[in-house]
Amino acid sequence: MTAQHAHNPSRPKRPVPGQDRPSAPALAGRPALAAARGAGWARLRAGTGLGAVALFLAVAAAHAAGMAVVYQFSHLTSAGEVFFPAAGVTVAVLLLVPRRWWPVVLAAAFGSELAAHVILGEVAGAAIGSALASIAEPALGAVLVLWALGGRPQLSRRRDLATFVLCAAVIGPALGALIGAVATRFTQPHGPFFTVFGRWWTGGALGVLIVGSLILAWLTREASPVRPRHALFEGSLLAVMTCLVTWLAFWRWPPELAYLALVPLGWAAIRFGTRGATAAGAVIAVLAEWATAADHGLFAAVSHTHDRALWFLQLFLAVVFLGGLMMAAAVAEVSHAQAALRASQATERNRLARELHDSVSQALFSMTMHASTAQLALAKAGLAENSPAARAVARLRTLTAGALAEMRALIFELRPGALAEEGLVSALRRQATAISAREEVQITIDGPDSRLNLAPAAEEHAYRLVLEAWHNTVKHAGAAAITTTITADTAAVIVRVNDNGRGFDPASVPPGHLGLQTMRERAAAIGATFHLASAPGKGTTITCRAPARQPVPEPATPPTAALTARDSPA
Repeated sequence: MTAQHAHNPSRPKRPVPGQDRPSAPALAGRPALAAARGAGWARLRAGTGLGAVALFLAVAAAHAAGMAVVYQFSHLTSAGEVFFPAAGVTVAVLLLVPRRWWPVVLAAAFGSELAAHVILGEVAGAAIGSALASIAEPALGAVLVLWALGGRPQLSRRRDLATFVLCAAVIGPALGALIGAVATRFTQPHGPFFTVFGRWWTGGALGVLIVGSLILAWLTREASPVRPRHALFEGSLLAVMTCLVTWLAFWRWPPELAYLALVPLGWAAIRFGTRGATAAGAVIAVLAEWATAADHGLFAAVSHTHDRALWFLQLFLAVVFLGGLMMAAAVAEVSHAQAALRASQATERNRLARELHDSVSQALFSMTMHASTAQLALAKAGLAENSPAARAVARLRTLTAGALAEMRALIFELRPGALAEEGLVSALRRQATAISAREEVQITIDGPDSRLNLAPAAEEHAYRLVLEAWHNTVKHAGAAAITTTITADTAAVIVRVNDNGRGFDPASVPPGHLGLQTMRERAAAIGATFHLASAPGKGTTITCRAPARQPVPEPATPPTAALTARDSPA
């Protein structure tokens, strides 16, 4: 249950396409890590005293670390902070924990902020004003976000991202900036009110945008996560490139090349979604802040004062970071739309398969039975088998049997996951029956009845490879018989397709022949070897050797064997 719903059960939960809003943050990590994190959130929900103390200390430490960053990079200028990461920490924690824990979070932020300003020797009024501002802005931002969305935001959705930016990064920091500017006016009657207000506002907004979005992106489940095929390798390469390009752009290269730092950010947003965009943006922000504080880079070169250089850098980072998040959200929504389209297609295919099974397939089965009955009646009536009526009935029975086999094969193809359910050998037997009836070629399948030790993707490629081999044989070889043999051991699964057709000289086949090229590509996709043997007048043999999947332990209680589709009339 989200914080919003915990205190307002009557408020309807906003539906989310494809996924409900999670009740607790979920990291896409190892099970042990996820279990440990889940146990920690369970203790928070239970309201234990240990959880309150741990939360208070964690927020206070994170808030203090954010303040340390401000002073380390000299962001506390004469007009106030131009970057305030502690605001992002507080608002992210408020959006993640139930509302009954908000007093603990706000007390930790207030105490940490007040202690920091007292240690720095500020007057009591300014210290209290800063501490109040540090809790007012995240509290207002979190309340508005939860009210608008009905739960914590998913930054991979553009609507949620826009709501988070408007409420938490614009409206909330504006309130904090107003409180801070008023407190400064009381202590410094002739101080620059609007300058202080503007600096505080942009500082808090940037802290929420960079730090708050980073925390939310990594501690909430993404609606449409983007996972590259080789994520570890690509992520490592991206991290190195982000650090190297940003360091060169702000430390070594001419200042005009600072915008090259946008390249790895765009890469991260497109390939890794909001998590990649926030991580890359944080790295760029740290290195750019460090360089500007040391009078390096574009903004130090074009600004006359240190304050202006830092402020212009913050505006640049805000635009860059927001652009990366918007790009990531757009990519995630496209991915979600594609997944929804695939799901709707699978649903429609299932519906069509059911309707064909319940209508056409049953009708063809009945026609086959009636044709068989008619044949028996003609035989009992003493009609010769070569009579016109007997030949017509026999032909009708053959055609309906072939149509029924074709319909069963079509229904099998329409059902998503049918191959994974029935296995490679069973699927090939279905197709062999249909092709044999249609093309008048004898296809024999020799393979184990048990499931092969192949991954689903490898099984799909092997299935399509065999169908392509059959198609080429029927179309080009003029064969009367095709034999398909499937053998398996602990190391590999071997699929061999042999025909007695006219054969050909493999060396005479022009490069890029579509059928052979497709089979080779499918074999390569699953790490299999592909071998073709043929000669004129001697038929053709195709052999594919695919590595077996790693064995898995047998279950304690073997599952009951399921009836195959061949045991039913359709």
